[in-house]
Amino acid sequence: MLAEVHGDAPAPRWTLQVYREVEAGLHLLPSHGQCGAVLDFTWLGEPAEGDVLETLRMRPLLGGGDDPHAHLGEAESIVVAHASGAVFVTDDGPAYDFAMRATNLGRAGVLDACGILWQAASAQLIDEGGMLDFHHQVFDAGRTMRCRCRMWPGGDSLDDKLRNLRRGR
Repeated sequence: MLAEVHGDAPAPRWTLQVYREVEAGLHLLPSHGQCGAVLDFTWLGEPAEGDVLETLRMRPLLGGGDDPHAHLGEAESIVVAHASGAVFVTDDGPAYDFAMRATNLGRAGVLDACGILWQAASAQLIDEGGMLDFHHQVFDAGRTMRCRCRMWPGGDSLDDKLRNLRRGR
């Protein structure tokens, strides 16, 4: 589905650090199956390597504390997107917020997984049931998504949370 929505986007389509994170996921359950499938996506092409110094400067701005590997994929992806004019796609909430706020990528240059799903639905590649299934698969795999739309099984949607805040709850 991602290939159908963004497969004609110019390279780069992913980065070396993201490739390494996906490769490391091959050794983890329950992500093993999903990671193997991603590595088989030939349409992604060769991973791009971002400027190492810029990536290392960006990483601490995304959090991660003392872990030198935390957020390297997100940092490198932002660096590459900024340098190449590519779209930064992430499932990491703080990285999404940072890219929207502190870079010149802007709203059109930053997407999350839920945004991709809505694009696919607009192109009639997936229906609401498929979107709901995707949300549940992510949740059941112990992963998170930045979105908290009405389909997210992990608690109130963002809309519900905002409504509750307005009601004083």
